[in-house]
Amino acid sequence: MNEEAPRSKQGPQGTQFFSKEDLDRLISGAVTEPPKGAPVALRGASESVAGRLFGLDQPRVLVGRSAHCDIVVNDPSISSEHARLASAPGGWVITNLLSTNGTFVNGKRATTVPLKHGDHVRIGRIEFVFEMPDGQSGATPSQLRSRTAAWVGWSVVVVLAVAAAVVGWWQLS
Repeated sequence: MNEEAPRSKQGPQGTQFFSKEDLDRLISGAVTEPPKGAPVALRGASESVAGRLFGLDQPRVLVGRSAHCDIVVNDPSISSEHARLASAPGGWVITNLLSTNGTFVNGKRATTVPLKHGDHVRIGRIEFVFEMPDGQSGATPSQLRSRTAAWVGWSVVVVLAVAAAVVGWWQLS
């Protein structure tokens, strides 16, 4: 059974508020070590970062204006801790950390989004291109839905087979 958040952590209409520690705990549960080999990176596309390569060589990479971030981008449109990239099973995901100006992947606002090679990532007003070497691929939302659908389909088949066996056994008894 899920425990409800304390009343002080809920906003209007049940909106949940998370502390930095809560977000760190939730994200760390899904993080895996990045694959070995050619580096995964964000390549700067906006004028202030054009051509710069920001390697993603840790399981979690924090992007923001603050000096303690792994990727520091000093632009007023970027929050002090703006977004987190994390290595996950099947690839990398980006999570917006409740920033003021948002995080976008291929022009769409992102909360938590799996990334694939060539995705355009905009953090505040600063744009990057996500680069993942050949042989590594991020799981797209449709692939994640497809895997879930396959798992659910096989689960239904197994449950029906067990139910048929139980009914057959019951009738023979």
